[in-house]
Amino acid sequence: MPGFNLRSSGLTHPNQVPYHNDGLGRTEWSANDYFEFTGQYPENYPHEFIEKHGSYFEGMVYNLDPKEHFKELTDLLDAYHFDEVIEKIRYWDGEFVFMHRDRNSKSMYIVNDSWGRLPVYYWQHGDQFIASRNISCITHFAQPEYHPLHLGMNLLLGTDLGTNTIWKNVQRMPPRSILHIHGDGHISLYEYFYLETVGGNKSMKEVAPFIQEQFDASLNNRLEKLKNPSVSLSGGLDSRLIAAGVKKLEKDIPFITYSRKDGTDYLDDASSEDIVNRLELENHEVFEIHPPTLEDSEELLQFKQGINYLSMSYVLPYYRMHAEKELTTITGDGGGKFFVDLSALKSIRSMKGLMRYIMRYNAFCSLEMAAKLVGISTIELEENIIGHLDAYPFAYYDDKYVYFLIREAGINWAFEGEDRNRQYVWSTTPFYNPRLIETCLSMPQSDKEYGSLYHHLYQQYPGNLHEVMNPNWKEEVANQKQVKRIHDRQKIKAYLPERILEARKNIKMEGFVFHHELQQLIVTHKGLLNLKALKPKQSMNFYWQLFTLLKLMEGAKDD
Repeated sequence: MPGFNLRSSGLTHPNQVPYHNDGLGRTEWSANDYFEFTGQYPENYPHEFIEKHGSYFEGMVYNLDPKEHFKELTDLLDAYHFDEVIEKIRYWDGEFVFMHRDRNSKSMYIVNDSWGRLPVYYWQHGDQFIASRNISCITHFAQPEYHPLHLGMNLLLGTDLGTNTIWKNVQRMPPRSILHIHGDGHISLYEYFYLETVGGNKSMKEVAPFIQEQFDASLNNRLEKLKNPSVSLSGGLDSRLIAAGVKKLEKDIPFITYSRKDGTDYLDDASSEDIVNRLELENHEVFEIHPPTLEDSEELLQFKQGINYLSMSYVLPYYRMHAEKELTTITGDGGGKFFVDLSALKSIRSMKGLMRYIMRYNAFCSLEMAAKLVGISTIELEENIIGHLDAYPFAYYDDKYVYFLIREAGINWAFEGEDRNRQYVWSTTPFYNPRLIETCLSMPQSDKEYGSLYHHLYQQYPGNLHEVMNPNWKEEVANQKQVKRIHDRQKIKAYLPERILEARKNIKMEGFVFHHELQQLIVTHKGLLNLKALKPKQSMNFYWQLFTLLKLMEGAKDD
């Protein structure tokens, strides 16, 4: 992955194997007896080393010029005024990491944005450390062991919870935090991420004008600052609002839709074509996507090390095309977390009920299966999840579920997918503007039910896009009565026995695109996983996750 690598001096691969830099050019910023500071970047990736302040900045801020604040930030960090640092950058709208070295104390400080939009990982063992944007840097130099519990979590949910990763002593830097690497190599973490509410009490009538105003500003700031911006346009609710916003701002930029050759996206294709016609977008291209290949899977595995599962390898050619055309991209990521109702389909009144609901709607396999595969008890895996859920800053279980979707499915899972794309091209979204998110969360989740916020907003923009079918519903947003019926049917299904739904979604391994390769990996695997525990039918997501982890372990064995 692009980005910085900070590691203890003298820390090398056990067999002196050189680091491959994920196929990107390497830049050495600084080296001494204490640390080595390097980075690797594709062309036009935003980063800067500020020698006079002993600082480094990676990423972009769209609503101000961060350079004007570097001196103040470094002074505050040197004085240990961490609260003031966090408050100063609270509403910086962007994706960024700021790093500073105190020359007197030899301390290093790493500060990320309010939502942790650029993943940062760190590892410590004794007085040795690595902090990096690139998980492959840590796995290469530190050679960390796998953590059975967190492997189980990945098989179960497709991601880790909180700051954990699948490796021992390797953590994710949480959003809105400061990582302090002391002169003796030990690390302190200061966390400030906190949501006051996941659903306030302000009405849509009261809030919607501010949402529109802040969304327009967020989008316009990106269009003004990005080099050669384009929009990734699907037929869904999020990217169509971006398209309407671009039309309203009278910007002439490319809109690109990817379409899978096998016809999987036919509903999406129809809706995106309708959007293009209604907005009279002349600069629109359809990029044909082919099924995933083993070559692309292996490339994704190399630079993301299994943190982004290989199901998404099919999209790599799409972003290579952007790189070839020297385009940046604006996506609809985040709209599905703040502009729609995230509430569970039925009321959750206990921790047991919350666990049962997550296992039903968010798990790739059963608790029992995941635990057996990694050789731990079901109770250990379940109690670990409950510990995370219990620590969420909300008392009501309905709110805990919404927070789970924002914190784990959003920050931990979806951000890794967005970051995957930055291997090739700079990618951003207007939906993760901190002030915009606050405004969206100030209204009740129920006020956004049935796509009602989108329904209202589309009517404030050109194109009457509320009359375009949402592929997920097979219905127009404007037909609120029918949309309500669709949602009501989903609510009824929430009360059906799990075994009925499980029988419908589980398939035999032969239905998995790389089933021959997966079967071979199962036969030859001699690692942590107890593959005799596999049942004959599993979900497609589970097969992808298992394939990803087995491929990763096979590669680590050969390293």
